[in-house]
Formats: sequence, structure tokens, C-alpha cells
Amino acid sequence: MRKRIVYLAGLALMAMDLGAATTVEPVNAAIADPIQTGKKLNLTRSTYVYNKRGVRVGRLKKGNMCKIHVIKVINGDTYVKIGKNRFVKQEAFLPYVKSARVENIIKKNSYIYDENGINLNAVKEIKEVKRGRIKEYLDYVPTAEYHEGCRGIWNIKCDIALPCATQGELDLESAKVLIANGTKVVSEGANMPTSLDAIAELQGAGVLFGPAKAANAGGVACSALEMSQNSMRLSWT
Repeated sequence: MRKRIVYLAGLALMAMDLGAATTVEPVNAAIADPIQTGKKLNLTRSTYVYNKRGVRVGRLKKGNMCKIHVIKVINGDTYVKIGKNRFVKQEAFLPYVKSARVENIIKKNSYIYDENGINLNAVKEIKEVKRGRIKEYLDYVPTAEYHEGCRGIWNIKCDIALPCATQGELDLESAKVLIANGTKVVSEGANMPTSLDAIAELQGAGVLFGPAKAANAGGVACSALEMSQNSMRLSWT
């Protein structure tokens, strides 16, 4: 059975203040993560090439075939070694490791829905190249739906809801919609995105709830450090 995840996140998709709804399909583990030493895979997007220190040293175009030598973490990011002192980020092989399909994207006060899964290449061209509005997605996929306002995103039936944008975005009314639609889990990815009465409603209905202090502990810790840095008028980077 396919699981659907409603993902409302300010920085969830390409750091563009977007939220998304995702369909996750059961996949064979070997298909979900086939990046293994000795394999040859084609790049699924153009990408920068880095050295062992994580410094850019070149660029490769989409379609280039690369032999996988080793998978390595550099400065907190996962890289794939494709040659002597040549690495690319694992995202360059995303379709080989991805097991989810994005169906909805929210941009500020509107969202789009594509029942066949969002065309991420189109989104990247709209936002990163054209610097346009998400409504332009319909020029690429005429069958997609564009909706003004964001609250409709919670009407999408889902197993897991992840409010990740801002404080108080998931209120009591939205919680009741999720419960009625059979949502099983709500997990926070922002600072207090769920109102207190919404939390009580969800827990009272038996919905598993993950508070930000646990589910988004890294984000909460970073926010505390940022506040301390700002108060001290210091720059740490």
C-alpha cells in the first residue's frame, strides 16, 4: 500500500520556502540504493565536481557515465568518488536512490498538485533559472492543478503529516481534517508549528505526535545557537 506524506516546509525543497506532499512507494532495497562500489551509473543532472576537501574543481553534464569508487562523507555531505581526487554529491544520482514522489508544492500563499508526481526539473528551471512563480508549472504540465491559498494542502489524505514551515501553521481545524482523513502520524519540523489545542486533538484521536524538541532537535539547537550569535553580535562563519 502506498503511503502519502504531506510535507509543509519553509525550506523543504531546494531552500525555496516551499512545502510539498510526497507519495512514498514500497521499493526493493537494492533498487532504492544501488550506488555501490564498482558500479557504473549515469549522472541524472549536471553537477559540480569536488576534490577530497569538498572544494569545487570542475563540472560534469547530465548523462555522463561515472564509475563508483567509494562513497564518502566530506564536511557533513555525502559524496561519491568517481575518479582520482574527483567527487560528486550523491544527489547527482538521485533517481537511483530516491523512493518518494513529490505531488504537491506550496509557495507562500498558493500550491500546485500533480497527481503524476511533480516534475522537479521543471520546478528547478522555474525557480533557479527563470526566478519565476510556481504557477508557471502549469506551462510545463497542463494537467496539474494550481490553488490559491495554502490551507487546502491539509485536505490531501495522508498517513504522515510534517508541518515544517512556521509557528502555529497547524491549528485545531487543520488537525481535525487530518484526523478525519485517517492520518496516523504528525511530526514537527519547525519551532512550534502545531498549536496546543491541535496537539491535544491529535493525541486524543490516537495520532502519533512527534514534537519538534525530539523530531527536529537539530533545527531547534541551531536556532538557539543563531539567537546566541545574534545577541552577542558575533559571526561564527
